[in-house]
Formats: sequence, structure tokens, C-alpha cells
Amino acid sequence: MTNPYSFRVAKIVITSEATVRKLCDELLKQSQWFSVLPMPDDAWELTVKEENQARLHGWLQSNLTITSL
Repeated sequence: MTNPYSFRVAKIVITSEATVRKLCDELLKQSQWFSVLPMPDDAWELTVKEENQARLHGWLQSNLTITSL
């Protein structure tokens, strides 16, 4: 699928609703752009600006619920 945004993005699949809620809360507190796509089996595709990919991975270091990058 082509990127519909005018900037580069990074996507990650998270397999816990609780984790994705916490992460979205953190991104909102920091006024960061993101999008969330619910998927089957309690999986969530989270998209952030590429410049925030390192921040995303840093936050997830203590939450090992990543299934793919």
C-alpha cells in the first residue's frame, strides 16, 4: 500500500490493547502525530512519523508486545 501522507512514516503492530492505549496516551501528551488501525486478534497497527520511531521503540523496551515492524 502506498503512503497517503506527505511525510515518511514508521509502522508497528502491537498485540495488546492495554499497551496501545498507554502508548497512544503518551503520544497525545507529547502532541505527536499518530494513527491506529485495529486488526484481528487484539492486534493494533500503530503509525508514527519516521522521526518518532526511536522514541516509540524506546517506550516499548519495557513492553514486549511487538509482533512485527
